[in-house]
Amino acid sequence: HRLKRQTHTHNMDANITDLLEELKKVSDEVRKTIQNNKSSKKVSEESIEYARHRLKRCKQLQAELSIEMRMDKVLQNRYKSIAQEIKSSLDSLAEEVTNLERKCEIKDLNNMTAEEILKEASRVQDESLRSLERMRDKVDSSKAIGAKGLSKLK
Repeated sequence: HRLKRQTHTHNMDANITDLLEELKKVSDEVRKTIQNNKSSKKVSEESIEYARHRLKRCKQLQAELSIEMRMDKVLQNRYKSIAQEIKSSLDSLAEEVTNLERKCEIKDLNNMTAEEILKEASRVQDESLRSLERMRDKVDSSKAIGAKGLSKLK
C-alpha cells in the first residue's frame, strides 16, 4: 500500500512539474509580448489579444495546478509557496496587459475637443482610483496572510 501511495505521489509530482514548466513557458511568452510593446510607440491590438489569450492559458494552468495540489497533502506543502508566487506573478502580468490596453486606447489630444479631453481625463482618473482600490485590497490581503502566519508561529 505504501509503495502504491509513493507511486501515486510521484506521478502527481511529475504532473505538477509538467504544469509548472508549461506555465513558465506561457508566462514568458506574455512577458516577451509585454516587453516588445512597452518599447514601441504604438501598441497593436493583435499583440494585446495574443497576450490576453496566453494569460488566459496561464490561469487555466494555475487552476489545474491547484487541483493537482489538492489531491495530496505532501505535494500541497511542497508547492504551496510556488503556487502563491505564481498567483502573484499572474496578477502582475494581468495588470501589465491591462496597462498595454490603456496605452493602445490613448488618444491624440491635439485632435480632441475640450469636452473629449475632459471625458478622457475623467475616465483615466476613475481607472486610477479603481487601480488604487485593488492595490489596497492586495495590501490588506497580504497583511491578513501575514497575521495568520504569525499567529500559527506563536
